[in-house]
Amino acid sequence: MDDLTDRGGQTDTIDKENSVYKALKILSTLGELSFQANGEARLSELVGRTGYARPTVHRLLTTMKQCGFVSQTASGPYRFGPEFMLVAQQAFGKADIRRMALPSMANLSHQSGYTVHLGVRDGSEVVYIDKREPPQGLHISSAIGQRRPLQFTALGKAILAWAPIETSRECLAKPWQQRTKNSLPSAEAVIAQFSDIRQRGYAIDNEESDLGFRCVAAPLLTHGHVPVAAISLTTLSAQVSDTELEGMGQKIARTAREISNSLGGGSQ
Repeated sequence: MDDLTDRGGQTDTIDKENSVYKALKILSTLGELSFQANGEARLSELVGRTGYARPTVHRLLTTMKQCGFVSQTASGPYRFGPEFMLVAQQAFGKADIRRMALPSMANLSHQSGYTVHLGVRDGSEVVYIDKREPPQGLHISSAIGQRRPLQFTALGKAILAWAPIETSRECLAKPWQQRTKNSLPSAEAVIAQFSDIRQRGYAIDNEESDLGFRCVAAPLLTHGHVPVAAISLTTLSAQVSDTELEGMGQKIARTAREISNSLGGGSQ
């Protein structure tokens, strides 16, 4: 038992043999380990780091998996589940994300000359919760509160690519109606892009949501690589080459990493 003194001078004790304490310790350790290993950690690593017996760790992970707080990949490693992501989004509310992202968004818009959007997932849609336009140059006729299907936007694909695959599949299980001739035709086509998105650090919308516009986006990550939002750069298709789009992608990924650091998420 450890003694802890709160700010009011009251002394409480923590029972480290309590199952709730152990479960929370495992979650914390999962975050520490997954930060170093692409968002995942193996059972043996969790046992070694926590010092708990293997059957205890496995039993608590099974319970947390049933409750959606952790998920398990086909090859065995564990990662945070959809319920943990929901709690993280609630902890880092929209107002906090906007406040922490605003300076970097404004700077990026000013330097690049492009419009920057900040979006969060709401069910199977992405919602714009902030927007910054350059003092000069192209202004995009989008609006805060505007919604788009996740699968057709760079913002949505950036969030889904870092989410647990169960969450992504659930979000993509809605009726499919392509917005443009460039929209991806199926959930599997979207999921097939995730590996490339994670590898390069950003997602691309190549006129998939709206004809005439190209967009790049990168996720904002909290502890354990949990995606709570994404930021994007948008421009007219006719004004950007593939090489220039790649440069935009590198800028948005770099800015997203800076914001993620302030959220405790570290690098992508």
